[in-house]
Amino acid sequence: MLFRECAVPEGTRLAAFRDEASYLNAAAVEVDLPAGPVTAPELARAALARPNFVPERLQPVADVLTRIQGALFKPFGLEPNTNHRKRAQPELAVGNRFGPWQVYSIQDEEVLLGDTDPLWDYRVSFLVARQLACLGVVLRARNKPGEIYYKMMRRMQQRMLRDSLQRGLETLAAGAPRVANHLHAAGADEAR
Repeated sequence: MLFRECAVPEGTRLAAFRDEASYLNAAAVEVDLPAGPVTAPELARAALARPNFVPERLQPVADVLTRIQGALFKPFGLEPNTNHRKRAQPELAVGNRFGPWQVYSIQDEEVLLGDTDPLWDYRVSFLVARQLACLGVVLRARNKPGEIYYKMMRRMQQRMLRDSLQRGLETLAAGAPRVANHLHAAGADEAR
């Protein structure tokens, strides 16, 4: 997969959030979809289904680190940016939390997630259009500590976007029949 840095696509909910007020950073990465139709909700579920690229045999260590991160940052109102791998993934529904994020909008072509915490107001968007998959983010610092933290992390942002998008596409590719069956069953349940 060849990932490219790109601007936040115009006409998206993420771009609307970006344009509402001044922001600290807006960035995105895109990649050609390998094969088959994919919706933004499928991509978001797949990207967040597995918390990270840690090999399976080391996942217990990653789970412990996630718990420690949660305990350390909880007094500051921050949540870990990953799910514990054995925790059931919640329903992707507007108003619910999905992993560490609030769900703001769900459409076939875009899922908008994000949060407002003591440091930042931010949105993350999974986009699928014209045989491209895109993952973008818009950050607004709420205070000086938020700006300082971003300055320390900014070099890793593109890498995190690329890794998350790659993880989602690889998860979809590895479980394509299972995902399709799950979505078909979910659609049948909703029709009842």
